[in-house]
Amino acid sequence: MVLKTRDRLIEVARKLFLLKGIENTTMLDIANASDNGRRTVYSYFKNKGDIYSAVIERESENYVKSVRLIAESDDEPNVKLTNFILERFNTLKEAAKQKESILSWLKIDFNKTEKIKKAVFAKEEDIINSIINEGINSGDFDPERTYALPHMLPTMIRAIWNQTNENPDDDTDKIESSFVAFVINGLKKH
Repeated sequence: MVLKTRDRLIEVARKLFLLKGIENTTMLDIANASDNGRRTVYSYFKNKGDIYSAVIERESENYVKSVRLIAESDDEPNVKLTNFILERFNTLKEAAKQKESILSWLKIDFNKTEKIKKAVFAKEEDIINSIINEGINSGDFDPERTYALPHMLPTMIRAIWNQTNENPDDDTDKIESSFVAFVINGLKKH
């Protein structure tokens, strides 16, 4: 019951933050929308910043859930990295279609969403690092070629997606597959 109530409060807060904005949402709003009293909300979260942090953590974890499964698969490292990149492109495409996605948060206010972006980037970097380390240990990837990839890859994927999203005439699938080949071939030991 405790987890269920907490989860409900986080979900209600997320929706209210999207609808009304973070500044315009009060703890009383969250209590009323969740059919709980303020005392219940305060028993789980000490203030709005606390519940906002929980929303950020939930959103960032939801955003990386599918690529975390890829990293945990039994596939070879180059297949995992390929699937990671393609899944990231697919996630961006799907999120752009959903009004209540993390991407819609990113369009609300850059300063407010910086925490979400940082949380997502940190999680993506950890996942990429695990795939790369596995590739280095198996001898598939050249360690010297992998140095900056965990930090750069999420940014490059978003930049390519933004570019193809702004230019609908581009052959998105071809651009994405060319990018995957570029990354994988660049990491392989020669």
